[in-house]
Amino acid sequence: MCYTHSLDAMLAEEYKWTFFFKIIHYIEGIVAPSFLFVSGAAFAIVLHKRKEGYLNYGKPAQKQLLRLLFLLLIAYCLNLPYKTWHQCQTILTFDQYIQFIRSNNLHVIVFGIFFSQILFLVVRNEKIFHWILLGLAGLVVILTPVIYQYDFGQIFPIEIATYFNLKYLSGFPVFHWIAYYFAGAFIMYQLIRSIQEGRESILIKKNSHLCRNCERNFYFPGGTRMADQQLL
Repeated sequence: MCYTHSLDAMLAEEYKWTFFFKIIHYIEGIVAPSFLFVSGAAFAIVLHKRKEGYLNYGKPAQKQLLRLLFLLLIAYCLNLPYKTWHQCQTILTFDQYIQFIRSNNLHVIVFGIFFSQILFLVVRNEKIFHWILLGLAGLVVILTPVIYQYDFGQIFPIEIATYFNLKYLSGFPVFHWIAYYFAGAFIMYQLIRSIQEGRESILIKKNSHLCRNCERNFYFPGGTRMADQQLL
């Protein structure tokens, strides 16, 4: 992740039109889904180990909320258009403000963890909870083309509308990116159960086959396949 982002920021513009950079750009496109997937998987591991703490809203859940606030602060700081707070208060334009509040990868992770904690407190059953996440992942993918057609700034404050789609320059809106987080949590839970039951090799083979089919057939809004989208 550090390599691809650093190269994108430092490489001269004339080299960004080469085939080599298109390959790097494709790899960069895989980083974000992987990051979200692993974040969901990490939440499933922590939840499995400290289930009672989350059910009773104990120290694990409380510490998690503090981490989320810290991550949210970092997420917005990464979007700051100027280096000092004084500059942001005095010369910030509307377009720069949109750049500041737009949703990035960390925003999606914060939303995913917070939503997962609330959902688990409601469901209170680890197995049912993860199956609901799988259903939500599928629902998000199905609804994404519809969500991308609307301007949620007409309904919600712009600060919230940026989370829904690309209308306000968000590189990582919740739709469809949160689906990777939900899928990561579900698959990790299944892997944990498989390890406990001694059938992890079968699950890994099935998931590998499923991932290959998804990569070949998953389409973004507008009909562009994921692999092709990264090379455009």
